[in-house]
Amino acid sequence: MAPYIVEGDELLVSPAHLPKVNDIVLAQHPTNPTVVLIKMVDSIRDGEFYLTGINQSSSSDSRDFGWLSNDLLLGRITSRIST
Repeated sequence: MAPYIVEGDELLVSPAHLPKVNDIVLAQHPTNPTVVLIKMVDSIRDGEFYLTGINQSSSSDSRDFGWLSNDLLLGRITSRIST
């Protein structure tokens, strides 16, 4: 998500709120459960989310793995603290 979020930034995440289009979220990667993604919600349909990265040329996102179910969303990023 560079240049918006960079290594060392601290993120506040709200797991209680369902995200809307254009929200930045944390999500578990659908094929590699050890990887946590930081992506933007591009579209929502029937409880599924289409996530895209800001740096699309080097992003693993829904263009690679398709729609993500709600159970893979870890939360919506509400704040970023730069260090």
